[in-house]
Amino acid sequence: MFQEKNRHLPCFAHTLDLTASDNENMKPLIEKVKKTITYFKQSVNAADELRRVQPEDKTLKLKQSLPTRWNSVFYMLERFLMLNKYVASIILSDSKAPEIMTASELEEIKEFIQILKPIESVSKELSGEKYIYHIK
Repeated sequence: MFQEKNRHLPCFAHTLDLTASDNENMKPLIEKVKKTITYFKQSVNAADELRRVQPEDKTLKLKQSLPTRWNSVFYMLERFLMLNKYVASIILSDSKAPEIMTASELEEIKEFIQILKPIESVSKELSGEKYIYHIK
């Protein structure tokens, strides 16, 4: 089957994740989220404020997606939604901050997460497998 030189079978989990996270319709919105997260990563004041406004026992950080990490877009968007009410209030108080998310953009993110959730579950399960399956 793989007798030709340099032939390989790509990882199914990786292919599944790329298919899900490389959505052309969502790219502008994903970029907007990334820009907001970058602002919080680069602004000590914004990051400190984000920690300060959260409940002490449940302090979370924003997650940036990484091109080398499978499912990272899903995790980034999921965490962004969890922290959005805090993020929005901080952004509103800083004129140098990126544009705030609209209600319709937040709804799009929620819908996209619902689409990605089962894919993330399958991808997570497959990437954790220690066995190679042969399907005829």
